[in-house]
Amino acid sequence: MKIAGIIAEYNPFHNGHLYQIEKTKKELNSDCIIAVMSGNFVMRGEPALFNKFLRAKSAVLNGVDLVIELPVPYALSSAEYFARGGVSILNSLNSVDFISFGAENDNLASLSSLADKLNSEKIKTKVKENQKEGIPVFSAIAREFSHEENEILKMSNNILAINYLKALKEINSPITPFPVKRKNTEYNDSLPKDNFISATGMREFLKEGKDISPFMPEAAYNLIKDISPVFEEEFDKAISYILRIKSPDELIKYPDVSEGLENLMAKAVREAFTVKEIAGFIKSKRYAYTRIKRILFNILLDIPKNEREKKPGYARVLGFSERGKELMAYLNKRSEIPIITNPTRSHYDLYPGLSLDLKASDIYSIICGKKGGNLNKILL
Repeated sequence: MKIAGIIAEYNPFHNGHLYQIEKTKKELNSDCIIAVMSGNFVMRGEPALFNKFLRAKSAVLNGVDLVIELPVPYALSSAEYFARGGVSILNSLNSVDFISFGAENDNLASLSSLADKLNSEKIKTKVKENQKEGIPVFSAIAREFSHEENEILKMSNNILAINYLKALKEINSPITPFPVKRKNTEYNDSLPKDNFISATGMREFLKEGKDISPFMPEAAYNLIKDISPVFEEEFDKAISYILRIKSPDELIKYPDVSEGLENLMAKAVREAFTVKEIAGFIKSKRYAYTRIKRILFNILLDIPKNEREKKPGYARVLGFSERGKELMAYLNKRSEIPIITNPTRSHYDLYPGLSLDLKASDIYSIICGKKGGNLNKILL
């Protein structure tokens, strides 16, 4: 059985995602596609627009055979940890032959060379030294690369692609990388081209109440057409509250909070009342806006500082096709981590990360109500 893996958010599922799945199947002649997908919170430091089970079903209806949840400590993190978590799960299944990922530059040799550089101890040391000068991590990295290399590193999907390659190299994974060049739009483009639009553009269209159906496969659109999307504003009061009841000493215990940032957050929440305002108040050359938002949601969900440093110890299933049923039976014989379809109390006790996923889903449901799709089980 030839299996390809994809790490994604599908927030929401659009024509670009379908293009990647179809190209992966065709070019690799793969029998099955496994997607490791963010749950109810995503890498941008936001709630997902739609519930994870709805998004998983969108993927299954459009060619994915098995959707596994990327645990929230990795999903609500930087590209490095996002990639590391997803690659670790795919590798631990002991069955995945390829990993397919989108990139603005699909030259595997160039991407792999940059991954090697970023993995070198010399570059890591230099980047840390640069960061001590109070500059953001991207600027700290940029100093160590040529103009041509930095042009590649500027692109969001290239950055993720390089981090996938880094993660594969770090664990000496046998999985073969397969880059897919983005079709028609860049990650942050807000305007559509033909029937393709970026995830950023989709979010803007949804906020403005515009029709997104031309940019989605029909089956995916029909799932969400009557459901109100969830935006970060729904969480303004909850985050303002949680910051006000925690001391700076408590705030420093969360991921990415360091170097006095806890004091800035304690001050910001006295002068700002929304996620956007709080993040805007703290944002600086050193602290990027998206990083601040991720921190705020990590605090809300009470995610421990070191949880994302651990190797994911389970694969939580969010959706599967008929072929996916056969695939799960195949994986159960080979995987070094358990494939969990219906978590029990013992699972939550055994895997702290799974308890964090449950907490994240509970908070999402409590705050959003029926927005985003009020679901807590696999859709068949």
